[in-house]
Amino acid sequence: MGLLRITLAIAVVVAHMQLSRSFMISGGQAVKIFFMISGFYMAMILQQKYGLNRAGLADFAKNRFLRLYPLYLFTLVATILWHLTCEVATHGGTPEPLLLHFSKAAPVLQSIWLWIANLGLLGTDIPSLIHWDPMQGLRFFADLPHEESNGVFWMGYAVWVRQAWSIGAEIWFYLAAPFLAFLPKLWMKVLLWVALCLFTLWLQSTHPGPAYYFWPALLSYFATGTLLFEFYQVAHLRKMVGELPLIAKRCIHFSPLIWAILLPLGGCQMQDWLQNFLAAITIPFLFAVTFDNRVDRFVGELSYGVYLNHLLVISVVAVGIKNMGLPPQAYFPLVLLSCGVFSYLTSMLIELPIDRIRARISLHAKRQSTSAP
Repeated sequence: MGLLRITLAIAVVVAHMQLSRSFMISGGQAVKIFFMISGFYMAMILQQKYGLNRAGLADFAKNRFLRLYPLYLFTLVATILWHLTCEVATHGGTPEPLLLHFSKAAPVLQSIWLWIANLGLLGTDIPSLIHWDPMQGLRFFADLPHEESNGVFWMGYAVWVRQAWSIGAEIWFYLAAPFLAFLPKLWMKVLLWVALCLFTLWLQSTHPGPAYYFWPALLSYFATGTLLFEFYQVAHLRKMVGELPLIAKRCIHFSPLIWAILLPLGGCQMQDWLQNFLAAITIPFLFAVTFDNRVDRFVGELSYGVYLNHLLVISVVAVGIKNMGLPPQAYFPLVLLSCGVFSYLTSMLIELPIDRIRARISLHAKRQSTSAP
């Protein structure tokens, strides 16, 4: 599913570039479909590698930590260093980050919690549910704008790596993943999925702003992915798709480009539910086609780096274009190229060495699971 994953990551990049015309699936939709893909993968590895036992779940937690945190920590340090560089270059003229402003004015315990969330990754989703009024304190679940308005600040900007809110939500999903993956009956999984979907729809209708960042309201997307893995197994899709002619496999492989790029590029504005449906029917077939495609897998692995580094890259490129006098037309290709190069370098220097450790953990967990009575 690497092609789909990198396409979704690029959609988030394009959304944050704030171009005059959108030509891809929206960034918000891309994040939700990422959650569906994650649910599919987590159900698969929990059932096939780790199992429902203390040792297996401990290995699962270690593996997820090594997948998420090292690259996040690198991006966090790089983002802070970039801010300090701008401070020096502008002789203190760079706007003060909201985290520092909040730390000076808010109670100590609130500041400590926010710094811990930034440094530890867990909880980076919570500030996006909060607005801060320096006169009245924190306001939770308020449908207020993200930009400063009447002295009220959206605390999502108090996360240094702002897009990491979705990684924080993902960690909550990992805590729920064993329960979702190992419910004993399929009807229980379906019933729970229906309940989660109804909760999501209700919250999106009553609190549309905060609902986008509230992980319980997003759990239905992750649960959708776990159900899609059940369908993949029950329908024996790997065997079924393996018998298809090569041209049919290629059509499945590249089918996400139709609804993620070509239709939006042609001006076709699909409803969110339709995009979710198309993604849901694509994911299990796409995995069956690409599970042993090493190039596709490598491309997909780059998506995490692209997602994490893109706001930093956008800032650096914007400053570079301004200072070097480059034409505005260079902005889009330079951002995409820089995101790709940065992601490739961090993959080679950070993720690849750590992946060797993760592979040993996965192998150990699989042996433990196989030998368990």
